[in-house]
Amino acid sequence: MRILVAMLCLLPVSGSLAADPAASEASVRTLMEVTRARQLMDGAMAQLDAVMQGSMKQAMGSATFTAQQQAVLDEMRSRIVGLLTREMSWEKLEPDLIGLYQKTFTEEEVAGMLDFYRTKAGQAVITKMPVIMQYSLQLIQERMGAVAPELQRIQRESLEQMKACCASEE
Repeated sequence: MRILVAMLCLLPVSGSLAADPAASEASVRTLMEVTRARQLMDGAMAQLDAVMQGSMKQAMGSATFTAQQQAVLDEMRSRIVGLLTREMSWEKLEPDLIGLYQKTFTEEEVAGMLDFYRTKAGQAVITKMPVIMQYSLQLIQERMGAVAPELQRIQRESLEQMKACCASEE
């Protein structure tokens, strides 16, 4: 009897208990158009070089470099930004993003989001979200700057411990 009950539990649910249909590709594309997802992504990628420059400067602290060393760092940053710009382009990400939305949201949920984002309040969220993201990134960078000395101390201590371990094994 237990086996029969267990097997019945494993059968797919039908009728009104069935899962809602996944969002269609067309509805997800419409949502991405209404929310201006591509423009937001393009805007974020346009800021990438400045973010990388600020992060590298913060990571280097008060270190000074020769002109040749600075050129190497600048070239590295340029190559990283180029790689990320190519690999994180809308054309490369869009199919995966559509798939994620389809796996995550139902058609009804996407329709509800579309209803919201077409309202005045929804358009305000779309318009102001890049500003929120920019301030959030600045806040995170400030917080990281505050903990950077402690992170560097932990790193130094760990490296010293690793050296001590290696020296004692010899």
